[in-house]
Amino acid sequence: MNFNSAAAAVLVVGISAMVISKVGDILVPETRFTYEAAAEASRDSAEAADPVQKAPSEPSVSEALANADVAKGQKLVQSKCKSCHSWNKGGRNGTGPNLYGVVGRKKGAVDGYSYSSAMKSAGTDWTYESLYEFLKRPSAVVKGTKMAYRLRKYQQRADVIAFLRTLSDSPLPLPEIKPKNDGDEQTGGAADRKSD
Repeated sequence: MNFNSAAAAVLVVGISAMVISKVGDILVPETRFTYEAAAEASRDSAEAADPVQKAPSEPSVSEALANADVAKGQKLVQSKCKSCHSWNKGGRNGTGPNLYGVVGRKKGAVDGYSYSSAMKSAGTDWTYESLYEFLKRPSAVVKGTKMAYRLRKYQQRADVIAFLRTLSDSPLPLPEIKPKNDGDEQTGGAADRKSD
């Protein structure tokens, strides 16, 4: 077989593939799948099925910590956090800062770690509540943070926080158990708060 025959065969196969692709696009129109559209469709169908039913809300951080398991938190930290953080006293900073003493510490305060400007300007302390929300969605709490990893399950977040609490010379006391309010209709509304 000579060169011209081989080149013609390759050209015919290429053109045939393009024609088949175009005919396929015409016969079967492409629909774009987006996670936002799927979530909206799922939400709409759930509301249509039972508009009164609400998604179960997460417990407050104090309720979650009351049921937290330090050993499970330690396993989670060792498996999920070790690639970026260390947690021993005086340990090195990695991609993320050392976590020893993080509960109660000021945000962006570990010496020798290069924090994002967003974390440097956060200024507040790492409370149980702020850690609970940060671990759920870091970028929602501190926009521009370097941390991308999330713990979506509330019990995992509580377990991790319970373990992080032990990493201190003087651990902060656990918060008092306060049920999370689901809205003003349960607490009496804004009028009751004004009378305080």
